[in-house]
Parts: sequence; structure tokens; C-alpha cells
Amino acid sequence: MPGKTGTIILIASLQPLLLAQLSVVGAGYRVPAPLPAAPGEVVTLSVTGLKTRIASPLTASTIPLPATLGGISVSLQQGTASYASPIFRIQQTGICADATNSSPDCFITSITVQVPFEIVAQGFPVVPVGVTVSESGGSTVSQPFLLVPQIDTIHVVTSCDTILGAAPVPGQICAPIVVHADGSSVTASSPASEGETVAIYAVGLGITQPSVATGKAGPLPAAMPNNSDLRIGFNYSPDALPTIPNPEQAPSSPPQGPGPQPFAWLAPGFVALYQLNVTIPAPPPGLLPCLNGIYSNLTINIEGAQSLDGAQICVRPPQ
Repeated sequence: MPGKTGTIILIASLQPLLLAQLSVVGAGYRVPAPLPAAPGEVVTLSVTGLKTRIASPLTASTIPLPATLGGISVSLQQGTASYASPIFRIQQTGICADATNSSPDCFITSITVQVPFEIVAQGFPVVPVGVTVSESGGSTVSQPFLLVPQIDTIHVVTSCDTILGAAPVPGQICAPIVVHADGSSVTASSPASEGETVAIYAVGLGITQPSVATGKAGPLPAAMPNNSDLRIGFNYSPDALPTIPNPEQAPSSPPQGPGPQPFAWLAPGFVALYQLNVTIPAPPPGLLPCLNGIYSNLTINIEGAQSLDGAQICVRPPQ
């Protein structure tokens, strides 16, 4: 199947780091931090330093997902417990200015995995998790990198996500994956309507009830997120960023605030993918359509126990 992208940068130290082996793997204005992740979540690990070369992307062809793909595997260690992380997809990108350089540090290997449902994210203190990447069937193993478990790390899946397995088109708007009842996408040319129930797709809602085995598809009847804190809110504002659902509505502001509990479940037949069915509330008079630089006029906010994300969509203005 990033907003929050679900992607991290790891330096996989598979051999002693000499000066010539150092690589720049990211740039920006934030201090790097350990990856927060929920049990069952789908994330893409971006690793530099692997010797394995992959001519074209590798995608798992079976469910349950494999623990090894292309000779590469990912394991998680929490306390004395160790878990294999099922792999969806592996692909590589050259990052050196000299495109002919074949050094291990000139390639970022993107490994899309499911965080095992078995990791424990509740209690105090929460025990951190070590993430280890192996290649060549385990003959070469990285040092462990830190992952911080959370009850949920909600992420609405978008058209730009690495977890979809396709590179985004340059200049493309990262639209959330939200569909009508017939499966067609909610877009500016096909907006949602008042009273319509749309489906939002997301990952990172945490453990389920009943529990589902890591790497296996969602069952029928569907498993529900075991998260009593999950709630939803609506903000009819142009291109609004996700915010915590507000229980109070200021008199001069557009309609916003909490809605009914979303009906969410693990999508049957898919691994780790949640579907949330949300009914569109009445839009306010004078709502502007998605035209002339307005890319969304409703943000559906989804809040869990420890995280927040939102789906920015287009709704048909009242007639």
C-alpha cells in the first residue's frame, strides 16, 4: 500500500564504519527520533549499507506473508521475546551523485513490513523494541535499531504511500484513499454527499478483537480494533490539517467537533489494513467547492489513544 509517511531512515551498520563508508541518508530541520509504531502496523524501513542488490522490486506473492524476501529478513526483539516481521515488498533506490557507484552506501533499500501484533504497547514502562535487518539468509546481521511501541499510530493511507508499492508521480497530490460505496474514489470531480457513508482506509489502529495472526489476512467475520479511545471529528474548512476532534464549536467557526464512533474493522482479505465507515454530516451553508486552489473542503479527523490523522476530502456543497 506518507502527513505521516510511515517511513524511517536506518543506517544498517553491517560492517565497521570507516570514513569512506559513511553515508548521508536524510536532511531537514528535525532531530531524528526512534520510530513509533503500533502492533500490526505497516511501515517501510529505509536501510542503507546492505550488500544485496535487487534489479527490480520484489513483492510477496503469498499470504501469510513471508518472513524472508530476496534473502532479506527483519526481526524485532522486545525483552526476551523475538518476532519475525512479515515482508510485503523490497525495492532499492540509488542515492549517490555518481550513478555508476555500486558501493553499499549508494543504495537505500526500502523494506515494507508488518510490525508484529505480538509486541506489547501497554503498561508502564513500555519496553522498547530492537529492529534488526539481516541479509544473505541471516549470515550478515545489522545492529539493532530502536522502535517505540504505541497503542496506536493511526495513518490514513494516501496515494503517495510507500506501502502501496508504487512510486508517487512528481507533483501528485497525496490524496487519502477514501471511496464511495461502489468502490470509486472520492475526488473533486466525484465528491461525497451529505448523509453518504464513505470508506476510509488506514493502518496503525493497533491490536484487534478477536486477535489476528501476524502476516495473515483479515478474517470474516471481521476483527475490530481493540481501541476504546477511537473517535472521529469533522472540520468543514478549506484544506484543513488534521486536528484533535473539538468537543466545543466556536460560534463563528465552520461546523466541527466529534461525531459518532466510527465503524472500523480489519478489512477481510487484506493484511493489517483497516476500513472505517464514516457518514458525512450536513455541510454548512456557503461551503466552497473543491475548485480554484481548494483541494479539500472537509477534513475527517481520526483520533486514537496516542495518535491522530485525518482524511482531507471533497464534499458537495448544499444546494
